[in-house]
Amino acid sequence: MEVCPEWKFKNGPLPSHQQLVLCVLPDSEVYVLLFLEYLRALKETRILSTVRLLLQIRVFFTLSRNSSEMSSKQRGPGSC
Repeated sequence: MEVCPEWKFKNGPLPSHQQLVLCVLPDSEVYVLLFLEYLRALKETRILSTVRLLLQIRVFFTLSRNSSEMSSKQRGPGSC
């Protein structure tokens, strides 16, 4: 089996739904670790892009610290 220093993707560049193919020798842990790190970064990127999209279409709203404090004061004691 040959060590492939680059990631190989089926059908060209990496769309999120495509299967990743990684060629490694059994003793080449460094490639496995790099691959796992790549997957972690990909997951973080997908989460961030999803949150940004939801913010753009106004599903999520961001509140400043002052506005969240004001809204809790307006609700009164004991309310959530």
